[in-house]
Amino acid sequence: MGTAGDGELWEFPSVTEAVLSAVQVQAVMAERNAGLPGERKMLYRIGINLGDVMIDGEDIYGDGINVAARIEALAEPGGVWLSQTVHDQIRDRMDLNLEDMGEVAVKNIARPVRVFRVLAEGEQSSTPARWSGTPWLKYASAVVVVLALVVGSSLWWWWQQAEYAPAVEADISDPLPDKPSVAVLPFDNLSGDKEQEYFADGMTDDLITHLSKVDGLFVIARNSVFTYKGRNVKIQEVAKDLSVRYVLEGSVRRAGGIVRINAQLINGKTGGHIWAEIFDRDMKDIFALQDEVTGEIVEALKVKLTPVEKTKLARKPTESLDAYDLYLRARQAHFERTVKGTRTALALYEQAIFEDPTFAEAFAGVAIAAMDVWRFDFDSVLLGPIARERAFEAAQRAMQLDPVNASAHAVLGLLRMVDSDHDSAMRLVRKAVALAPNDAEARVTLATVLTYAGAHGDALREIEIAFRLSPVPPPHFYGSLGSTIFFNRLNDRAAVELEKLRALRPPGWPRELAMVYAQLNRSADARRQVGEIVQHASFANLAHHGILHAHHRRAADLDFRIASLRRAGLPPWPYDFIGDPTLRLDAEAIRKVVFGRSLQGMTLPDKSPFFEEIKGTGAFARRDPSALVTGTVLLICDMLCHRIPARLLGRDNCGYVYRNSGGSAAGHDQYIYVNATSVSYFSPLQ
Repeated sequence: MGTAGDGELWEFPSVTEAVLSAVQVQAVMAERNAGLPGERKMLYRIGINLGDVMIDGEDIYGDGINVAARIEALAEPGGVWLSQTVHDQIRDRMDLNLEDMGEVAVKNIARPVRVFRVLAEGEQSSTPARWSGTPWLKYASAVVVVLALVVGSSLWWWWQQAEYAPAVEADISDPLPDKPSVAVLPFDNLSGDKEQEYFADGMTDDLITHLSKVDGLFVIARNSVFTYKGRNVKIQEVAKDLSVRYVLEGSVRRAGGIVRINAQLINGKTGGHIWAEIFDRDMKDIFALQDEVTGEIVEALKVKLTPVEKTKLARKPTESLDAYDLYLRARQAHFERTVKGTRTALALYEQAIFEDPTFAEAFAGVAIAAMDVWRFDFDSVLLGPIARERAFEAAQRAMQLDPVNASAHAVLGLLRMVDSDHDSAMRLVRKAVALAPNDAEARVTLATVLTYAGAHGDALREIEIAFRLSPVPPPHFYGSLGSTIFFNRLNDRAAVELEKLRALRPPGWPRELAMVYAQLNRSADARRQVGEIVQHASFANLAHHGILHAHHRRAADLDFRIASLRRAGLPPWPYDFIGDPTLRLDAEAIRKVVFGRSLQGMTLPDKSPFFEEIKGTGAFARRDPSALVTGTVLLICDMLCHRIPARLLGRDNCGYVYRNSGGSAAGHDQYIYVNATSVSYFSPLQ
C-alpha cells in the first residue's frame, strides 16, 4: 500500500480480489453514509487497472499506476471504474453488470483508454451512475497483479470495523487426505486464438503430471478437473465437489516466442489466496518455467521434495520445441478416447519422435495410445496384435530413455499380466505408482493387475484410491472398479458401478454385468445382458471368454468368472452349437482326417467358404474371402487346436470335431469342427 495525494495505492495478487474489495468498500460506505448529512458523507472514487509497476525503495511508480489514477479521476463519487485489461480478466468470472464507457483520452497517456463502469444491482446503463449499496459477490478468481487507486481516505479504517466478516467457509464432503490436497483447474487460454487451446490444456496437463509425482501431495486427476473447463464456477464449490483443500487456477498467453503464465493457489475452504504469481518467459525456457511454477506451488504448500523427486521434476523432456508442440497436440487428441482421436494421436506422437528420437514421453504416448487400440478394440486404427506389439516396443524404448517414466512402467506391466507373468506385472506397475503416486490411471492399472494375480483385497484398495483421485473418472474406470468389486464378492456395489459403464458403452458392455446379475440371482437381468452381448458379438460364448481371460493366476478365479457367465445363460460354444457326444472324434481319428490333408468347407453364420491346407507337421494355411491366415494345429487330448500368433493373444483355440450324420464329401460337410470363434463344416479332399 502507498499514498498518492489525497488517495491511496493498493496492490492485489489478483484482479478479482481487487474488484471484489472495491465492491465491498463501496457497499459498506453506502451503508455507513445512509442518513448522514451531505457534509459528513465519505465518498470514494475507485479506479482499477492491470499493469506493470516499478519499485524503488518505498516508491512505486509506472504506467500501470498512471492509468489507474486517470481512471479513478473519471469515476463518479461512490463509483468503481475498470480498465479494458481488468474487464477482460473478470468478464466470465464475476457476476457484475458493467457499462462500456468507450475510449477516453486521458492526460499523459499516449493512447485513449477504454473504460468500464460497475453498475449497482438493478441499475441500467442509461441511468446516472449512482451506487446502490447492495453488494454482488459471485466470483471466481484470475491470477494477475492489480493496481487499485482509491481516493478519499485510508482503507485501513474500513478493514478495522467490526462489521467486516471473513469469507464463508465451504463444507468439504469427503474427509480430506492427510497431506495437502489440490485440484488444478484447466488454465484459460488468453492467446486470443482458439487454435492455441491445446497449448493451454497442455500446460495444465504438464502441471498436473509434475505435481502428481510429489508423494507429499494429493492431486486430483486430469479427467475430473477438466469437467470444469469453460464453466464459470466458484472455487469453494470446486473444493467441495472434489474434496480438496486447495484449488490452483490460472491462465496462459502465448504470443510469438513469449509465454505468460498467471497462476494462483486458493484455499478452497475460505476462498483466500495462498500464493499468486505471474511468469513471463521465452518459449525456449518453457520447461524451466514449468519447473519453477511447480516448485513455487510445492513451497507454498510447505511440502519438502525428496532428492529423487527433485531429479524427476528437473528433467528436461526434449530439446526440440517442435517435438514438444507435436506432443501436446497428440496428447490433446488422445484424451478424446475415440477412434479418430487415437488415430490422430498416434500419428502426431510418431511425428514428435521423428523430430526427436530421444523424446521418452512421446514414446510413452505411443505406448498408451496403442494399448488403448488393443484394449478398446479400435481395430480400424491398428489390428490388435500389431497394436500390442507397438505398445510393447514403445514402452520399452521410453523406459530405456527415461527409467523413471511411470506410464511406460504401467503399459509394460499390463502386457506382462496378459503374458501371465504376474510377478513382473505387479513389480512394474507398483513402480509406476511409486513414480507417480497421484496418477489415477496407474492406480487403476495396478488394481487390474492385482485382480488377475488374485490379490483382491489389495486391488480394491488401489481402485478406491484411484476413484478418490478421479471423482469424475473416464468410463473405463467403472469397468475396472466393477470387476474388482465382483471378485471381492461385493455384488450389489458391483452392479451399481457396472450399470454406469453400461450406460456409456455399446449394448452388451460390460460383460461382467451379466456375471454380477447371475450372482445376485437377478435372472431376468442376466438373460437380458447376455442377449445384448450375443447381439453385439454373435459368436460370444464361454470358451471364447475363457481364452481371453486365461491369464488369471488362480484357476478358482477363472472358474468363478466362467461359472457366473454360464449361470447367466452365455452359451458354451458359438451360435449355441451343441454337438452329439456319440459322433465326436478322438485324437487319433482327428489326426487321420486332418493332418497332411487339404480341407474345404464353410463357416457359420454366413456359410462363408474356406480352403485349408494342413501339413503333417501341423503347419497350416487357411484362406477365406476376407483373409489368409497361417499358424499351427495341434492335438490336446481329444481336441483340435489352432494356434495363430495374430489372434486370441496367440493362445490355443481348441474345440471338438464331430461326424456330420447328414453330410457328404460332395457337400464339403462330412465333419463339423467347433472352437471358441467359429463353427466349420468341412470335408478332406482326396
